[in-house]
Amino acid sequence: MHLTPRQLATRWHVSEKTLERWRHQGTGPIFLKVVSRVLYPLQHIEALEARRIRLATSRSLPADTDLTADVLLDSITPGRL
Repeated sequence: MHLTPRQLATRWHVSEKTLERWRHQGTGPIFLKVVSRVLYPLQHIEALEARRIRLATSRSLPADTDLTADVLLDSITPGRL
């Protein structure tokens, strides 16, 4: 499955122009170019999103963290959500 630039822009709340700029700069997510059509592989988008999950600005979670686990909930201090 793949996302179009419009779908990814909606998902990430950025403009399609921002995604285009990232493609030209080589700073955005990987993409496929088929003839003139740009597509973003969903599995790569989800993996990128998983790597960016954080508990705090300076503290990221390991990529294999189960986000539904009680251990994750226990690590969050009450009243700080």
